Amino acid sequence: MEKELADLKEKMINLMNGYRDGSITDDNSTPYINDIILAGAEVYKNEQINLYAPLNHGEAMAYETDGEYFIPLFTSMENHEGIEEYRPVSLKEVCSYVYDNQMNYELLDDPEYCLNHGISYPELMEYAKKNPKYGGIVLDPGTKYPFGFEGWTLKALIFKGMGVDRVHAVDGETGETVHEI
Repeated sequence: MEKELADLKEKMINLMNGYRDGSITDDNSTPYINDIILAGAEVYKNEQINLYAPLNHGEAMAYETDGEYFIPLFTSMENHEGIEEYRPVSLKEVCSYVYDNQMNYELLDDPEYCLNHGISYPELMEYAKKNPKYGGIVLDPGTKYPFGFEGWTLKALIFKGMGVDRVHAVDGETGETVHEI
């Protein structure tokens, strides 16, 4: 396994173990989350690192939890719960797909914007029929240490990987910056 991927997994395991044993809480988790984002950005930048997207008869699979969909990625092609087919992908490729997926769904909420900017609304509707809205990525789902890059953490990983040096988490009600990476 590549050093960058092993480092990412180690940081995720440290966070999950800390939450489980109580040494890490929401109040002191920021440095651990930042470490995961930075390690994930290193995996993102190295397109030679393969993660493995599971397939079912050649079609991509989705991980669903509480009505949200995530793209499952495995760090190895070991047989996971009967999965026999995988497609090697880079984290950059998957993050780009998730970003485009989220943008397409945002555009669906604004037909007037699409009309004014030459974006085919019927094509977006067709896209939504064939593609679930993804909330992010789950690395090694179903293992002892599953970790999802959902919500702002995923976006921070995507944008830091694209070269942005600062990401803000903003309180949705007040607009106040509550966290900065």
